[in-house]
Amino acid sequence: MKVAIIGGGAIGLLFASYLSKKHEVTIYTRTKEQAKMLQEKGLSLINQQDETQIIKLSSFPMDQMNQVDSDIVIVAVKQYHLNDLMDHLKSIRNSSLLFLQNGMSHLSYLDTLPAESIFVGVVEHGAQRIDPITVKHTGLGVTRFGLWKGGLSFEEEELSEEGFPFVLQANPTLMLKEKLLVNCVINPLTALLQVPNGQLVDNPYYYQLFQVVFEEGVHALHMSSKEQLFNKVEQICRKTAQNHSSMFKDLQVGRKTEIEAIVGSVLEEAKKNKSRVPTLEFLYNAIKGKEV
Repeated sequence: MKVAIIGGGAIGLLFASYLSKKHEVTIYTRTKEQAKMLQEKGLSLINQQDETQIIKLSSFPMDQMNQVDSDIVIVAVKQYHLNDLMDHLKSIRNSSLLFLQNGMSHLSYLDTLPAESIFVGVVEHGAQRIDPITVKHTGLGVTRFGLWKGGLSFEEEELSEEGFPFVLQANPTLMLKEKLLVNCVINPLTALLQVPNGQLVDNPYYYQLFQVVFEEGVHALHMSSKEQLFNKVEQICRKTAQNHSSMFKDLQVGRKTEIEAIVGSVLEEAKKNKSRVPTLEFLYNAIKGKEV
């Protein structure tokens, strides 16, 4: 297949590196400099054994996306960059679109797009962008995706690679809610406390905060199977104990965080359901304050 990837961050580079193994991949980056470096030097993938593989692919800056001619377009930018891409995304009609944003606020954009098939997905891999042309695969996981609009235009086996599986989900809304719950518990707490993920369950005082935020999130999102979900979030913390969340890293380097897409989305749901979520409101304001 012809695959276009929009976004040269950690997730965009990770997807480009794995999908290039059996597909014709083109990546579109925000800067001309990154596109030029990828075109000239290739993309370096560092696996979990610290082995490096150089991948050759086509790369262009995003302002050249009018020429997109692909079977599938994977949108791997952060939620707050979507507005800038809407004109380009509205010009895509004959390709399937797969959105990989955190949160749920991007869903309002999807019905305005003319593409015949639109998918939403969540990424459970760990990835770190080392520099503009190097990505490290820091944690093995899966990409879950579901059909939001249109018909199923490709099978999960077509995209899956060894160590990089895709899994089709029947209920994309539930899938997004579960990922949102994980993110709203782990990201703001680790960012504000400046700790790796595992500290949320190993430190007894942080663990109390973990439990409170989980309870508020489940209540706001109207989710059942609470015990099963709690175990899942706790397991993710333990599995990624040494990792730092993306929100932690964003604050560390002075980047805008995804607090709006993550906690903001939960607060919107809480408002609709008239749920009280004081701890999440505190976390939202605390992270926003650190961004100023």
